[in-house]
Amino acid sequence: MNLRHLRNFWTVARMGGVARAAERLDLTPQTVSGQVRQLEEDLGVALFRPAGRGLELTEAGRMLASQGRDLLVASVILAENVRQVGGEMIERYQLGYAPDRWDGLIGKLGKGPERVKLLAAAGLLSQRDNGQSYDKFRDRVMFPIHDRRGRPIAFGGRILDAGEPKYLNSPETALFHKGRELYGLWQARQSAQKLKRLVVVEGYMDVIALAQHGVDEAVATLGTATTKEHAELLFRNAEDVVFCFDGDRAGRQAAWRALESTLPRLTDGRQAYFLFLPDGEDPDTLVRKEGSEGFRRRMHEAMPLSDYFFDTLAAEIDMQSLDGRARLSSRAQPLIEQMPDGAFRDLMARWKAAGAAPREVDDALWAEFRGLQDQFFNARQATLSEQDAEFRTNLEAKEALLAQAEAEVVPVRDLAASRAAFRSFLDAYNAHGKVPRESIRGLDNRVRALETAIRNAEDAEWKRTDPEARSRAEETVAMLSNEIDKLTEKIVKAEARGDNRAADKARDSIATYQTWLDQARETLADFSR
Repeated sequence: MNLRHLRNFWTVARMGGVARAAERLDLTPQTVSGQVRQLEEDLGVALFRPAGRGLELTEAGRMLASQGRDLLVASVILAENVRQVGGEMIERYQLGYAPDRWDGLIGKLGKGPERVKLLAAAGLLSQRDNGQSYDKFRDRVMFPIHDRRGRPIAFGGRILDAGEPKYLNSPETALFHKGRELYGLWQARQSAQKLKRLVVVEGYMDVIALAQHGVDEAVATLGTATTKEHAELLFRNAEDVVFCFDGDRAGRQAAWRALESTLPRLTDGRQAYFLFLPDGEDPDTLVRKEGSEGFRRRMHEAMPLSDYFFDTLAAEIDMQSLDGRARLSSRAQPLIEQMPDGAFRDLMARWKAAGAAPREVDDALWAEFRGLQDQFFNARQATLSEQDAEFRTNLEAKEALLAQAEAEVVPVRDLAASRAAFRSFLDAYNAHGKVPRESIRGLDNRVRALETAIRNAEDAEWKRTDPEARSRAEETVAMLSNEIDKLTEKIVKAEARGDNRAADKARDSIATYQTWLDQARETLADFSR
């Protein structure tokens, strides 16, 4: 189907006539009518019929017009995304589009009470005062938010035109708590078996733009400040974390909140850094200008937490005076007390006590600090090796449970039995605790495959039993059958008056409608299988 012809058809349908559509499209009426006729020929059906001095849609025209705008908008968005983001990123982050309709999601997934209840619980529907439900996301580019196993648990939506809010996130649900999730973490974990570093940025497009340029370790908070749960999740997946913020006042306030959440989690081997961007820049624009190497160079040059900590506390303090050093000490002490015990905390305390020491003393302390960090890293690696040895027993048990579940669950012949077997498997599987790091991804993939098999079987069962979908299929069959009957009568009348051209045109239309009818009957037959 030619999208230009579709656009012109939809404009004629909306404007109610060729002349008004041509004026809107800045084309000649002859061009518009010719392209609409070409579209009719391509489809093999009439889309318009005369009505007074104007045109009205045929049944086929109404069907096409109802979906035409969504097709056009989706094509524009897809083209723009391909130009700006790239098809690989669209697939990797599963970007999509929510049509500009109040009932787009309901129309696709069903309007039954139970289905509406589920969609509302998932945060995908809103309710009017009269209790009527409608789509929460409309005319927005959609960003799925995934959990640690890669399952979508929420969405973010960016408006296409001017309006507020620019970004809209799913509300918190039983599955989704924005203070505990990070956008892009699932994709970052797929990029490397072991992440050395994670960089925290502010928005979805920042994450995607960085990944497009080879910086795969970017994640974003979901419209909220960095929480203690975020900090723990970050350090659970990487030993170094770089917080990337705007250099303005708001960015530095956000950075300080991140520091406060991070301090209690700075166990030995963990390090945090702060990268403040130039005025007017964000990660998206900066990486497009400087490339991945330029952005990585900025990350390597990011300010260590200790420097940001004391620089911020010492701001507007005269460090050359005893009073100034005392004020620094009083500001720093409550925060340092939140840090875990160990050499890092001790060294930070020594640094605080030194105040405005001579340069050679600061340099010596910094060298000692870096040396201790190396020691911490080595000690942490040794500890992890010991843990991996201990976790091998858990690994063997989980692999045995997986093998048994794979034999019992798939292929899914009895959905209820497979679902029960999977639940029993999960209970036993989760009871065995941690496994070596290098085994986590492989185990997760196998668990996810079982989960996907169950989900696909549930979807297939729903399709077989969905009463609303069956009703729609029945209505479609009836409508198309009725249209074929009308065209058959038209053939009889045309032949009676010797109008072979009209008869042949009606036969061509019947052939097209018959194809659609056969497809609709196949869909309807699925409900009885």
